[in-house]
Amino acid sequence: MEGQQAIIPIALPVLRDQNAKGSGLGTTKAIELSFASGKPCALATWGFTPQLEDIPSPPHNQQTAPLRGAFIGCEDGSVYLLHPKLGVKTDLISPAQFNFELTDTLLHTRPSTPSGISHLGRNSSAFSSQSSLRSATIPFHLSRSRIVSGVTAEAVEAPKNYVDFEEEQEKLKGLLKHKGPVKERHFMDGVLPTFEKNISIDKHPVPPLTITSTGILSRKPTKRKSENRVHSSTHSRAPSHPVNSTSTLASPVVTSLQLHTCGDIHSLYLRSHTFPSRFGPGKAISQLLVDESQLYVVCLQKNGDISILSTTDGSCRTSARSDSPVLVPPSGTVDHRTLHCAWTWKFLHLVKAQNRTFIISLAASDSVSFRRDSLESDLQDHTRISVYTFTPESSDEPKLEKVGEWRVDGYAGGVSCHKNGDDSFILVYVDLLQRMMSHTVRLVTTAVPRPPLSRRPSRSGVISLPNPFKVLRATHLGASETVEITELVGRVEVDAQVELGVVPVEGTIIANRTVLTKDGRRGIIWTESGLTVVQTQSDGLREIWSTTAPPVDAGWIDQSSFMLAYPENYELHTLTTVDADGIPTSGDTQTTSVTCNLTRSTSVPGTEAAIFTSAGDLVSTNTPGPSLRSVNLTIFPKPGEIESSPRYHTLCEISASIDTIEAHASASLVLDIDSIVIGYSDGYLHRTSLSRLCSSSPAEIISDVPLRGFITTLFPVENERTKESLIVGGADDGSIAFWSAETLKICACWTLFNTPLAHVIRTMGDAVGRLKGSLLCVAQDGTIAIVDIDCLQFMYLIPTSVTPLVRVCIGGDNLLLIYGDRHARLWDVKTQEFWRAMTVDKAGELVGQGGWAEWHLDRPPNNSLVLSGLDTSLHTLDSATVFQLNLAVFLVRSRPSIGQSTTQAPESEKGNFRSVLSILLTWGLNEGIDEICKGRLNIIPSVDVGVGHSRSGSTSLYAGYYPAGEWRVSPEQSASRALAILACLQILSRDVELNQDVEVVSAFYAASLGDLVGEGYCSPSLSSLAIAWVSYPDEFREPAKLLFNAGLARFTDQEIAGLAELWQHRLPCLQPDVEKPSLTSVVATFICGSIAVEKYSLLSPSCLTDISKSISMYLHDDRPICRILAIDLCSRGFDTWQSYVDVMELLRFLFSLATHTKKDGITTLNVGVAARSAVLQIASNHTPLVMTTLSMDILHVTDAQQRKSLMQMLAFLIRKRPLVIQPHLPRLIEAVVKSLDPNSSGNREATIDAATEILVYVVQTFPTVDFHMNTQRLAVGTSEGAIIMFDLKTATRLYVLEGHKQRLAACSFSPDGRRLVTVSLDENTVLVWKVGSSFSSFFNPGAPPRQGHGDGEPFKTWEFNVGDAAKLTPAETLVELKTEWVGERSVKLMIRDVTMTFST
Repeated sequence: MEGQQAIIPIALPVLRDQNAKGSGLGTTKAIELSFASGKPCALATWGFTPQLEDIPSPPHNQQTAPLRGAFIGCEDGSVYLLHPKLGVKTDLISPAQFNFELTDTLLHTRPSTPSGISHLGRNSSAFSSQSSLRSATIPFHLSRSRIVSGVTAEAVEAPKNYVDFEEEQEKLKGLLKHKGPVKERHFMDGVLPTFEKNISIDKHPVPPLTITSTGILSRKPTKRKSENRVHSSTHSRAPSHPVNSTSTLASPVVTSLQLHTCGDIHSLYLRSHTFPSRFGPGKAISQLLVDESQLYVVCLQKNGDISILSTTDGSCRTSARSDSPVLVPPSGTVDHRTLHCAWTWKFLHLVKAQNRTFIISLAASDSVSFRRDSLESDLQDHTRISVYTFTPESSDEPKLEKVGEWRVDGYAGGVSCHKNGDDSFILVYVDLLQRMMSHTVRLVTTAVPRPPLSRRPSRSGVISLPNPFKVLRATHLGASETVEITELVGRVEVDAQVELGVVPVEGTIIANRTVLTKDGRRGIIWTESGLTVVQTQSDGLREIWSTTAPPVDAGWIDQSSFMLAYPENYELHTLTTVDADGIPTSGDTQTTSVTCNLTRSTSVPGTEAAIFTSAGDLVSTNTPGPSLRSVNLTIFPKPGEIESSPRYHTLCEISASIDTIEAHASASLVLDIDSIVIGYSDGYLHRTSLSRLCSSSPAEIISDVPLRGFITTLFPVENERTKESLIVGGADDGSIAFWSAETLKICACWTLFNTPLAHVIRTMGDAVGRLKGSLLCVAQDGTIAIVDIDCLQFMYLIPTSVTPLVRVCIGGDNLLLIYGDRHARLWDVKTQEFWRAMTVDKAGELVGQGGWAEWHLDRPPNNSLVLSGLDTSLHTLDSATVFQLNLAVFLVRSRPSIGQSTTQAPESEKGNFRSVLSILLTWGLNEGIDEICKGRLNIIPSVDVGVGHSRSGSTSLYAGYYPAGEWRVSPEQSASRALAILACLQILSRDVELNQDVEVVSAFYAASLGDLVGEGYCSPSLSSLAIAWVSYPDEFREPAKLLFNAGLARFTDQEIAGLAELWQHRLPCLQPDVEKPSLTSVVATFICGSIAVEKYSLLSPSCLTDISKSISMYLHDDRPICRILAIDLCSRGFDTWQSYVDVMELLRFLFSLATHTKKDGITTLNVGVAARSAVLQIASNHTPLVMTTLSMDILHVTDAQQRKSLMQMLAFLIRKRPLVIQPHLPRLIEAVVKSLDPNSSGNREATIDAATEILVYVVQTFPTVDFHMNTQRLAVGTSEGAIIMFDLKTATRLYVLEGHKQRLAACSFSPDGRRLVTVSLDENTVLVWKVGSSFSSFFNPGAPPRQGHGDGEPFKTWEFNVGDAAKLTPAETLVELKTEWVGERSVKLMIRDVTMTFST
């Protein structure tokens, strides 16, 4: 929970030419260009209802999702969000007047109640599932690589694509032994394809529409002739079948943009571009579905990743991976792990339950990935099913949990799901015998772990070849040995299957769309040869209607109407129940039948991806012209309407045209915040810094020779022997190059691959054998090039497989490659020969023996740098210069340089800090604030930059069309950005000279943005701020608390009470034990506790009781963040809690936490520091209570260690709050003295050190206390003028001297201990007392010594008058009043600058 990183994505300029400053390609235009040039493959919409024209644009606040919008998923794995542009102005907002008085920073805008979340409309993407297409087998072939190096010219035979080693085992011998010469070439001679400037290559012509493996409407390169299809109403053109083809790579064209909109209420604008945690090749978006609340969109990628995206800002709220965790299948189902193949995740279903949503993702087996020795049954169609539960939480942290997975033998497209009960759903699929089967899937509360299974090591699927692991044979598991496997069980039960009937279709089922009716189910089922509509009956399935022309997609509008999508036209069909005479009837008997009528047919050419809305209308993405992409809405006539023609609306249209810009950024590598390498589309590398990028300054160094293609990836490497730093990069033509990191001079280059470079593995350590010091350069298709980094020599290639390479293992001379189809290949790097293939289970056994080095290619790197780039496998224009700023690390690094002189701190660190702050600030909102930032804080405005949002490993970039729009994105984005700004300003306030200006800017961003932004302003999310306080490092806690309190001030009393009521039931004291430590419970405690501190009168007694119980519970929780939260709330709201808890027990526990925290536990979450700070705060406001508790416990506690702890607490208070302690000194010191009772030797020995420490602090701090070592007497003055004398030998109070009538200012023993001088400034009097032992003391012990005068009179009295010098405050008395003995009977009294000497 705690210790999360505060990651802020920053988008920097993508243009190389510094002369384009301010007019170049900013974040918004870069997003638009990426959208225009992307390849849509999935679409989801919401809010497009029949009454759309009557719905005005709502205010964009934090409580409701936008009334309409669209998500568009692309083949690169990223997602675009389109929204209505709310509050659009054609020009920039005019600066408002801002009052710079800090007292006038309260907010005046007031949002709606957070608890009032609206659920609008229906899920418009209810039947947007894609169709499936079986992959074609890629032909086996080899091609010769081209190798050009500035160092050497190597002859090499480079196998391309993949080699099926299981089929041609003998052909592999000698494959990697460098056969065949390669013509030596100069570095510049044809390394890359040439192209002329200003000539564009149309890489993606506009072919007709057909079905793709992603299952949604998409383009294919060729088109077949039309074929007739027959049905009762009409004849239409049949869809074309896909034809495999490939396109050649070409250099990209940099384009400029122009946004076109129709200007009506249907208009949508690009809001965000989101990159999931894993994106790039092989991770295309398969399907997008809007949930019932329209607050979230569920996104499925081909690799099985599921992301929950917000419809407000497109950010990822939570995510899950199909391969983690791997669950044991429920009883009665088939284990998917027994099938060794690659899975392609294609389909998604949502089933709404009472408090959660079931997410069912479906994967189809890839027959190409099956091994040649697989059983015939394995080569059939299989479907892998994963079930998740999605629970939206008010804590802004939705919960996504994988609860089950298994396999069925059938078609993935033939699966459909329906709600059955609160915690169950019905799963219907079509098996390989064309039978429609039904299961009931039920969620159970807890999983019952299965006992560990004892399995013998698997030896299946292994080719009988010589064993290269002879050196490891001694540790290999013997035949009689077993492996104990721990099984992870899900939380679903699957009932026995029920057969519903045989589907009357032939061929492989592409998809099945079903809808529940009052009499059962109706389904649309289609194959490659046709489509059939069926209905379930008691005796099986009844065919309603069929056609020989299969659609691209289909879906139900309601129980009696459905839509069919064909490549260039769309049809609406209506089902009608009629009696024997053909008259429509509502009954369904043996004499009735169902007819199907074509209601309308509409041509929509040029469609890329499309989806039907809940009203039966069509939203589609189209390419109406070259370099032009539009999103369109086709509204079809409804029954009863006079208008018979569909209405077309262009929701969004973005064009891209060739511009004069020579190059744009295409890859980046962060070596350090002061050393950033940017690769450009013209093949050059530039080295720059963060501050230079922000100011569009020229690069420091430019590479000497360009590659003839755009740079796709960059990696840092180091020569272990020479310690030389190098940069390895790849280009779009499959070439790789090496540059010197210091000079950017190119060192070597080869063209080796068919696909761009994707990964670089640096082999180090003893486990890698002869590969030590080498580089493994991995292409996107899995081909591996081995390069000797010491001499920059290319060595050999290792061919790829048909499935992605996911893991590389090296053990000695053995190279083990594990692929996505759960198979592995073993290579001998000594002989450069392929040894054998095996299953992933067998490979795991080998690696488990030890002595292996491993690299996981499908896991993102664990990057702890201050600045890092996005995944380099994605090549969109807006992603190349997006960097992840670890703000927490950056602030810690910058803190020492702020407030120091230029000679003490490097100027670059100050420049980088101001550059980051310049990126975060919003320029153009207020002229006064801009002037303060530029003129006084020396912050130069950044140009062409943007600030995104990072969450759950994803990154979202936002299109900002004007300054105020940056604060109209979402409450979460506002919270993230405002928190980052205030955290940076908090560091900048360390500079004393800038403190006042920093406070003004901080107050502006904390309290005045709402007034300036106006309608549509998204106030920072309170739950996001609470999460930041809980999860982020210390640097963010005070800013988060400030923003939270400022946000709370915007709410009315009624809204605050409603907010507290909303979160009250999530408090930990009301949760089961398993939920008490959850993030939701901690956030609830923070929110409710903070409200109670500020507005306790608005809360009910039951709510305050629950909050108090929760705080007490978290005080005793072992987790640091829980204790720190409880301590903070105790400190701030002690007045509130004292009516609901035992405050003395609360104080005692705080004392314990403040003194018993181990030193080795000191971290950013130091409980001891927080407890001591809380005690100081409480002691300042509730001094009598704290002092009473301390004195009572010191006297009456039975545990010596606890008494010692209390004394340490007292010593701490004396050091930190002497003025708070001073009025209570006599009582506290008496308790300390009594703890030294010699009659209790154990207690005295345990506390004497702590007591001595306290007395030393007291004597050194307070002039009213003095101690004489030889006599062991302690004199303590009181505020009433009396002096109490203690004897530390006997731990008793001897007597009291009462000579002064007003406050005592000082007392002091003479060197021989026989005189005591006391001073009262209020009386201007010095008294001298005899305190030595006398003859009368033996007869009257405990009585004060005789002074030679009347009872109670001092031995001597001296009066003085020093005027105003004697008027000292209690605090000044501790410093300005001193006594000094200059002889046995002569004392010097110093009051400020006045010195007086008295004889005693």
